[in-house]
Amino acid sequence: MVHFSQTVFQQLLSRVHPDAIFLLVDKKVSVTVAKIQSVIEGEKAKTSEEKGQSTLKEAEIHYHTLELHAGEEIKSLSHIERVASWLNDNHATRSSLIVAIGGGALLDFAGFLAAIYKRGIAIAYLPTTLLAMIDAAYGGKTAVDILGIKN
Repeated sequence: MVHFSQTVFQQLLSRVHPDAIFLLVDKKVSVTVAKIQSVIEGEKAKTSEEKGQSTLKEAEIHYHTLELHAGEEIKSLSHIERVASWLNDNHATRSSLIVAIGGGALLDFAGFLAAIYKRGIAIAYLPTTLLAMIDAAYGGKTAVDILGIKN
């Protein structure tokens, strides 16, 4: 179960100040997506001290959601290219935020993507498994598999 409250989201926004949010979600936890979207849409915290806005809508921070079939097979350069194209098509900038929600393979994938997209953009991890909590989220591991070699 993913714990993602308005308080957690408020703290995240106070540190990052994104111009847009991109949710990368493992389809296995898609039930969680509705809850997370309601937290994002219902966020009442100050998101931009300079503008004095109180909601994402007022601050004109848009969010986009992409559900992915996660697992070891997602960790490929072809998937990286496809999702990087999706980010680009949705106008992700260096000031955007990726929020990765899923297990270790998805978090590895999303971390690698965030590191190379436009020379690096912010990422937040919401691990859904114990291994993901330790390996990718806490350890900071990012990787894709290449030439048949598991990373």
